[in-house]
Amino acid sequence: NEVRRVFNFIENPYRPVTFDYLMVSPQNSRRLLYEMVDREIANAQQGLPSGITLKLNNLVDKGLVDRLYAASSSGVPVNLLVRGMCSLIPNLEGISDN
Repeated sequence: NEVRRVFNFIENPYRPVTFDYLMVSPQNSRRLLYEMVDREIANAQQGLPSGITLKLNNLVDKGLVDRLYAASSSGVPVNLLVRGMCSLIPNLEGISDN
C-alpha cells in the first residue's frame, strides 16, 4: 500500500501524503535519518551495540554530517559508501575516526 502511495506521490507531487514505514525524499528522509543517527549515539552512550552504515549518492547535508561526526566521536562505528560528493572528512582524530 505504501509503495503504491510512493508512485502516486511521484505522479502527483502536489498532493499531501504520509508514510509510516518507507523513507521517501523529500517527505521524511532527513528527519528519519537524523532520528536514527541520534538513536545510535544514545545506544553507544549507554554501552549498547551501535553502528551506522549508509550508502548514498552524495553526502552534503550539513546537519547529517554534523550528526555523523557526533556519532563517530561518541564511539559509534560509521561506515559510508558515497558515490559522489562527500562533505564529511574521514579519519580526523577524535572527530571521525570511527
